[in-house]
Amino acid sequence: MRFLKENPDSRYVVPIAFLPFLPVLVIAWVAIRSVSTLDEMQRRIQFEAVVIAFVITCLTTIAYGFLQNAGFPEINL
Repeated sequence: MRFLKENPDSRYVVPIAFLPFLPVLVIAWVAIRSVSTLDEMQRRIQFEAVVIAFVITCLTTIAYGFLQNAGFPEINL
């Protein structure tokens, strides 16, 4: 964001830096609300999908961490 680079000493830096986070909160609220309307079987399916995605993400990031030790480029997250 241009404002943050041009005005690093402004007192509005933190609130402006968090502005892109507002849509993320809306998406999270919509996701939670939509899951709360599901029946027990659909909730279990969604829960298992989230757990599988979490495990795959963890394994991928850990594996890439080891590959960085082998000379792969460092990813700044």
